Amino acid sequence: MSYTDRFRVDARPQVPAGTSGSRGVSAARLISMIERACNPTLMEPNLALNLEIVDLINQKKGSFPREAAVAIVKLINSRTPQTSILALGLLDVCVKNCGYPFHLQISRKEFLNELVRKFPEKPPMSYTRTQQLILEAIEEWNQTLCKTSRYRDDLGYVRDMHRLLSYKGYIFPEINRDDAAVLNPTETLKSAHELEEEEREAQSAKLQELIRRATPADLQEANRLMGIMAGLRESKTDYHAKAAKELDKVRRKAEILEEMLQNHQGEVNSDDVFSDIVAALRNTRPKIQRMIQEEKDDHEATVKLIALNDYINSLVDKYDKLRNGDSAGASAVKIMRPEGASAPKTDTTKQQLIDNLIDLDQDEPSPAQQSGSSSQTQTSSQEPQPENLIDALDGLSFGNIALGSPASHSPAPSASPAVPSPAPAPATPSPQPQVQPQVQPADEWTFSSAVPSAMPSATPTAKQLSVLDSELAINFSLSKAPLAGINIDAFYSNKSSSPISGVSFQLAVPKGFSLQMKPQSGTDLAPNTPSGITQSIHIDPSAPSKLRWKVNYTVGGVAKSQEGLLDNIEL
Repeated sequence: MSYTDRFRVDARPQVPAGTSGSRGVSAARLISMIERACNPTLMEPNLALNLEIVDLINQKKGSFPREAAVAIVKLINSRTPQTSILALGLLDVCVKNCGYPFHLQISRKEFLNELVRKFPEKPPMSYTRTQQLILEAIEEWNQTLCKTSRYRDDLGYVRDMHRLLSYKGYIFPEINRDDAAVLNPTETLKSAHELEEEEREAQSAKLQELIRRATPADLQEANRLMGIMAGLRESKTDYHAKAAKELDKVRRKAEILEEMLQNHQGEVNSDDVFSDIVAALRNTRPKIQRMIQEEKDDHEATVKLIALNDYINSLVDKYDKLRNGDSAGASAVKIMRPEGASAPKTDTTKQQLIDNLIDLDQDEPSPAQQSGSSSQTQTSSQEPQPENLIDALDGLSFGNIALGSPASHSPAPSASPAVPSPAPAPATPSPQPQVQPQVQPADEWTFSSAVPSAMPSATPTAKQLSVLDSELAINFSLSKAPLAGINIDAFYSNKSSSPISGVSFQLAVPKGFSLQMKPQSGTDLAPNTPSGITQSIHIDPSAPSKLRWKVNYTVGGVAKSQEGLLDNIEL
């Protein structure tokens, strides 16, 4: 018994954190631990207890993610502000550590409606601490899980709630991207067995939620999903093929490192690109060695894995020698290039190598994502497209306002305009597309960039699109070109109180598309300057399904680089 339990005023002594890992733990025990973690007498989150709750959810699985989500959101709506804030802290820890089963629970319409239950219809003059943290959480989920998660199609209600709050006039705070980065997928090499375990866990969580809801559409989807999990349907994933594709990415990344070393015959500097590639390859070596053990019965696969492992080892060894100034030793290292690897090019520029490296990160729709999408996505694809935002968000609510009812059609101010152009009437704003367009194959991107000279002229827009919303805000205004393709007017704004300099924006389109970028109107932005830099872009022959972007800039003397993927550019 802990010291604090000795002086409890109630008759419910509790076991200290760290002793709850027994096999007979029940859901009631989980609720008790959550209540302890949100005790209003705590001055700050009990991270040890929060992580123990995470371990319990991950260990027990089943209904525990839902039990935890329901209990936490109930405490968020507590009358005690301390309890609400601690519950939001626990929610953040669970979202970042419990994976897809918990993400599925926070994306439920019932959970989101309960999360914003105390939000008034019209935004208050100032937000409470709890409201601020809730807005920050939804913004974080929208910027990470809804864009980069492998199962982002199942998180549609999170996007809808974000749009609903924006439509009502709520302004989302800027998120800490370093804290939110943990929600983005990691580039961890996984074996076929690990990929299968991960996907079966996600399918099991989805199946349980479908059976719990038990609507006719959900039960039909559950029946289809059970067929996939049992291997009775042709859509069962080939995990060995997926693992081979990941290994091919590792091989290509090693080839890029070899080209970079080939172009640096002398010492290599502490370049971030060098460091990132080498660190990634170092991390893959234990995984490859374990895959060699797992595939020892497959002679051909074992030979290929050993060759790749030797290739990576020789490149890392050469890099280490060059890094330490041992040019003679580096020259003596024999690069054992595996079968299928291309010889390094000697005339490749550093920017081309960086562009090739970005190409490796393209996210293709996985078979699991296509075959295991939840009923809410399947059903929405069969229904007619909503004609306005009210129809699109039908069923989501906050406070006592349920969109889809006549009361919800009252106009509200927009959170913030994307670009300095006349905003449409709030009652009929343009809906954002919900269906994820099919992506182009990886390696299908080419970059163009232009920095700066003459200022382009703005043209009438058909669609506004937010690309980046941080201290540097980037907004696109898209319109159809007179003959073919699309025109994009890009607007760069400084939302911070510090000057921004050296703005360099890059855009990548799939091969088969033509990209023309006119020079930026400038590279520097004064503090709090809206649309201080503009740029005109044209893409032929039509709007691609996806665009990749990257921007480099300096703010407050700190160099920053951000990149992302746009997948809702259809006109």
